[in-house]
Amino acid sequence: MSVANIGRLQEPFRRRKMVFARFRRHSRGLRNIFATPSYLHRAAKLASTLRFLASFSRHKSGIVRRRNTLLYKNAAKSLRNKRVISQHFAKCFLQLGVIGL
Repeated sequence: MSVANIGRLQEPFRRRKMVFARFRRHSRGLRNIFATPSYLHRAAKLASTLRFLASFSRHKSGIVRRRNTLLYKNAAKSLRNKRVISQHFAKCFLQLGVIGL
């Protein structure tokens, strides 16, 4: 058996590095899930909605404001749990006082 054949026999038994699908290398380099247009659009829409509701809720009664605050906190918590919030939007939420890190 030649040396080339031995190398070919060992190939299937070599350990391969496991890489998560969203971080696999492809033709455009490393995949960035936060740079996808759909993510950016959804995050911007959510941030603008929360910003509008936060400014609007100052003029409402205390009960409604409290309910809206709970809504913001739940939204922020679920997004944070799913690891979807990027640094930019986390900063926006912190400025609104929605989440505390």
